[in-house]
Amino acid sequence: MKESPTQRKRWTLWRICRIAFRCVRILCLLLVLAALCAFLWFNQIGVPDFVKQPVLADLETQGLKLEFTRLRWQWFRGLVAEGITLATTGDAAGPQFAIAEAEVQLDHEALQRFEFVVSGVALRQGALKWTLAPTNLPPHTLTVTNLATAVRFLPGDVWELPQLTATVQGIEMKVSAVVTNASALGKKRRRPSDSDTSLTTLRVGAEEILHRILHELARVQYADPPEIELALRADAQLERGLQADLKVKAPDRS
Repeated sequence: MKESPTQRKRWTLWRICRIAFRCVRILCLLLVLAALCAFLWFNQIGVPDFVKQPVLADLETQGLKLEFTRLRWQWFRGLVAEGITLATTGDAAGPQFAIAEAEVQLDHEALQRFEFVVSGVALRQGALKWTLAPTNLPPHTLTVTNLATAVRFLPGDVWELPQLTATVQGIEMKVSAVVTNASALGKKRRRPSDSDTSLTTLRVGAEEILHRILHELARVQYADPPEIELALRADAQLERGLQADLKVKAPDRS
């Protein structure tokens, strides 16, 4: 007797494998679609708070406090923050930064453990304004444009700036810097007599050095702007722990 057309088909091994393959294929397509949607969301809107907050917290422990309009994920660049204002924690009177964007570099080994540890920050299209007013001296305003640099957070509580390039009042400058005991930059002073130093104490030496540089530059008249190289080394725990090596190169006329 023949089977009716509506009779249910038998569950053979081949049919089970074929249905399983279709389900797996649909699941893979859904996962790819979800990953694509997530990437587009992270790229256009920004990363979620469970990524952003640990990154901000780690930067603050390193001595930096960032505020930005958006933190996005870009395929070849990683995390990119836009519309940044930067200030050292606990000190609102120091240099004021405005940065168009910054690439936040994460520690890959920590990322494999789902930990967001910042290993460095690359800053681009930055600007800086710093009013230098050492005691008993007339104020000078330091204005910096076209600022670009990378900050590496090294073991042993050290910051390294391999090369900072910027235009300072029409003069091209190249700066390298190393800051030891860098986490002290983010410590808040509990009272005026507190022995725990912060960026305020470090700024005393920096202001005097930069004030002298600006004063001398204002006195010099030049046909072609020179190129200035400045190497800095600072200890954030020492009140006058800043050392500077300044080189001025005349423009090449050949």
